Amino acid sequence: RSESMSLLLLLGGETSPSAVNKFVRFNGSTDYGTLPSFSLPGTSATVLCRLRTSATPTLPSGPFEITLETGPFYYEHASGNCWCGCLRTTWKENFTLDGTIDREDWHWVIIRTSVADGWEFLQATDAGVLSSRSTSAHEAFGTSLEYVRIARTQADQKYAGDIDRLLLIPSRLNNAAIQAIIAGGNGTSPKLRYEFTNNDGGVFSDESGNAINATITGTPTIVSA
Repeated sequence: RSESMSLLLLLGGETSPSAVNKFVRFNGSTDYGTLPSFSLPGTSATVLCRLRTSATPTLPSGPFEITLETGPFYYEHASGNCWCGCLRTTWKENFTLDGTIDREDWHWVIIRTSVADGWEFLQATDAGVLSSRSTSAHEAFGTSLEYVRIARTQADQKYAGDIDRLLLIPSRLNNAAIQAIIAGGNGTSPKLRYEFTNNDGGVFSDESGNAINATITGTPTIVSA
């Protein structure tokens, strides 16, 4: 079911592009990561992911899934469309990429929600220009995570492309706070923060300090920029 899209350009202080030191490359076939279940406090959250996709994808696939109630996040990089049910109880679908974004170059996808300010799906250039793709009222979600996966969907579709950063922050960040992360910041008290600088011990280390490490399946490659 198609939902209307909000194409409001969110103007703010443009930042310099964040530098890539290392990132992880997923092959779209065997590579993914799986997180243990954990609790998310409160009713607010922001998810941010910096990524670029393969030039020749073959399947719809999600760079990450975070399921609190129903429906994960999908990024169908063959068409540049996105679908999202994460941090919501109602499925939202078919968000086309902002016209300034090249899916094969570094860019950001962002989801944020709170009771006071509602739910929003955004995309961002690597220079920090935010584009709102859909907005609606907040929907209550459970605080216990059913699962979190990196580069794999419920339908066992695998993501083909690169991920540089993935953060889950238990508050609804404003535009300036999002842009600060895009510029290289870590946000305030993230629940999860993956920088993908190594795959030692068969895990992606959680840099948030909460030790929620992602167990690796396959052989995703750590690439030095």
